[in-house]
Amino acid sequence: MSEGGDTEPPISSDEMTRFAAAKGISGECALCGHNDWTISTGKEDRSGFIPIVDEHYQPSPLVAWHRPVILMTCRNCGNTVLLSEHVVRSWLDENPDQSVDDNE
Repeated sequence: MSEGGDTEPPISSDEMTRFAAAKGISGECALCGHNDWTISTGKEDRSGFIPIVDEHYQPSPLVAWHRPVILMTCRNCGNTVLLSEHVVRSWLDENPDQSVDDNE
């Protein structure tokens, strides 16, 4: 049971900027106050997946449940924030970039 993200293109930094602005997410790091982030969807190295394990299900090493996440890491202090890729993609699907339509 995986949740999306395996075959879709990575979410761009422009899309993340639109999502953050619409949701009122501050660009400042909660720990150090800097505004300099690395954003990874894990598509390159598969680091952007959180395993889902509960007391009733122990996946085999070959088949693991996972939830795709977007990792935002502060370049100053290393604070890492995880956002659900599903939530971001759903919002992007419901709110297409209007400037793309204007340029066509």
